[in-house]
Amino acid sequence: MSSDARSAALEARPGLGPPDQISFAVADIAEAVSLLEPLFGRFDVRESVLAPGTVVYRGQEEEIRLRLGTCQSGSIEIELVEVLAGDWPTVDHVGRHGPGLHHVRFVVTDLDAESAQMQAAGFREVLRGVSPRGSQFAYLEAPEVVGPSMVELLQPLR
Repeated sequence: MSSDARSAALEARPGLGPPDQISFAVADIAEAVSLLEPLFGRFDVRESVLAPGTVVYRGQEEEIRLRLGTCQSGSIEIELVEVLAGDWPTVDHVGRHGPGLHHVRFVVTDLDAESAQMQAAGFREVLRGVSPRGSQFAYLEAPEVVGPSMVELLQPLR
């Protein structure tokens, strides 16, 4: 990215506030839980199914089955994601880099507006969906990898 493009991206930087979640891509959630519980505390592990028509990843509708582990560490939720079926951003991450930090999440009030602002700053939306609880979310790839490769935006059900 040129210095002019970087300056324009910084000027267009969204004011998202503090993240509320840090998410790790894992190949084996049981192994990850055993390693991370001493650091963060007890994880609640459950399966989640995202039905066809609720998720679009890189232009394709997907049916996704995930095993998720979550725990609260202060004001931050720690999330572990193991993909059981379907195509999801963490599959690529684990395949290329192995398990590790994948994304940070920010809660927003207007998903469409925040995603558009981030795309103007150089991010690329690669996933959009609706959770089983009705919240809308989007994953955006960072223009340069300097930590998490993605940012998740979450618009909770009102």
